[in-house]
Amino acid sequence: MTHRTPAPSTVLEALKQRAKDSPRATAFVVDGERVTHLQLRRRAADLARRLSRIGLRRDDRCVITLSSPLDTIRLCYACHMLAAIPVVVDPVHWEMVRERRLAAIHPAFVIADYPSRRNARVGDRPLEIEFAFLDTVTPSPSSVLTMPGPDDIAYLQFTSGTMGEAKAAQVSHRALAAALDAMQERYGIGPDDITTGRAPLSHSTGLVRYAFGTVWFGAASYLLGPRAGHVAHWLELVAQTRATVTNASDFSFRVATATRLPELPSLASLRIATSGGEIVRASTILEFERKFGLSRIVQPAYGLSEATLIVASAVAGDEIVTDTTGAVSCGTPMPGLEVRIADASGQAVGAGEEGEILVRGAQVFSGYADDYRATDEVLRNGWLHTGDVGVLDAAGRLFPRARRRALIKRAGVAIAPREVEEPIEPLQYVAGVAAVGVLLPDRLTEDIVVVVEATTTDPRELFALATLVDMVVREAVGARPGQVRLVSPGAIPRTAVGKARYLELRQLVLDGRLDAATLYLK
Repeated sequence: MTHRTPAPSTVLEALKQRAKDSPRATAFVVDGERVTHLQLRRRAADLARRLSRIGLRRDDRCVITLSSPLDTIRLCYACHMLAAIPVVVDPVHWEMVRERRLAAIHPAFVIADYPSRRNARVGDRPLEIEFAFLDTVTPSPSSVLTMPGPDDIAYLQFTSGTMGEAKAAQVSHRALAAALDAMQERYGIGPDDITTGRAPLSHSTGLVRYAFGTVWFGAASYLLGPRAGHVAHWLELVAQTRATVTNASDFSFRVATATRLPELPSLASLRIATSGGEIVRASTILEFERKFGLSRIVQPAYGLSEATLIVASAVAGDEIVTDTTGAVSCGTPMPGLEVRIADASGQAVGAGEEGEILVRGAQVFSGYADDYRATDEVLRNGWLHTGDVGVLDAAGRLFPRARRRALIKRAGVAIAPREVEEPIEPLQYVAGVAAVGVLLPDRLTEDIVVVVEATTTDPRELFALATLVDMVVREAVGARPGQVRLVSPGAIPRTAVGKARYLELRQLVLDGRLDAATLYLK
């Protein structure tokens, strides 16, 4: 009789099994530093014992804001070994968001490269610890180590904040395991694969797919170091490592297509590259594949932090399919997930009808940390109300169209920002574009305000570009924009993975804070 090892119920169980079965197999490589499964488990256990000595306990929240991806990953597993809850925050923006994040989740500890309040508790604030300080702490006995249960919280993930203040999504070990199982089944990722991507670990894609997925799948992951920020570094890493699986946002694929490289890196080793993190454009995928000589490798995916990353995804070999509005199919729901399109009352609508995307299944999150009102707004009658607008066709394929709050509501018609932005992107002198609906003074309905990052400062070229944008928008959506605002590159606020922050951009337009970066206003 063949004995089968039971499937792990948590990523910590998966790490334990990997360290036993394939101790010398590569787990992670960053800037030439290689870490095996056994090395990861041993270092995480050592850190857990030191964290226990200074007081980290079960269910405590521990903010991790480090520049080193490897140290971040080690600390995540160290927290799990105490059934504590890691909260990974981008160190670049930590000082800007520090007070809001502390107030939102009340962590027990903050572990940073250079803490603001070094190794000292100030009032009711958490103890801020320099990571290097942990090596001076005497470890507790090994008996302090524990194994979290499936219903314990695996991590807190701050949402991207594209539509307002970021919230801390609580994801259980059960939901994380369900999401990773679904990804493994959909993409077939295993020990023979090499994965790489450019999403930071503070983003759900980086944390779920790489920090935890690498161990779950048994694949080796090559991650970008803290000094590698441009998409060219990601493309070079794919080529150098002969990666088979990767991912990026639609914005990153667009930048990669537009970037002039001295020599095109070979991406021929890829068997699948998923595009997600924002509404996917068919033109982005087709132009990227044309440039790098790929065919049906880049596939659209739709997801969100509250669903533990991926809700629906196409697979390698699928044809890019668009609906009558130009929205791209993100394939069918992930294994174990149900997706429904609902009207304003929450009732399901028919195939091809537009409505809110609802999700149900084991990988849905447990709610927002310490925010019961916000949790009750999105978790209703067993369904996650995403706030996103989309369509399911007769074949069960999902076509996400827009964030509901990002829709431009003009004269009773809802226009998705993508419908305005996509025809503008190929124009000369355009580095980036975002469209928002703004109720301008003395107007009875929202106007379309188009903000374009321009690569020229020549007055004649700016005039010509603004005129062309006005014409293109009118042809695309049947209405002239109320404003065409040409701004300096970088003026459009974006998340760490390149998604436009629409609510913030709308406010910048309303209060005049975008004026300083404006090159031309039509």
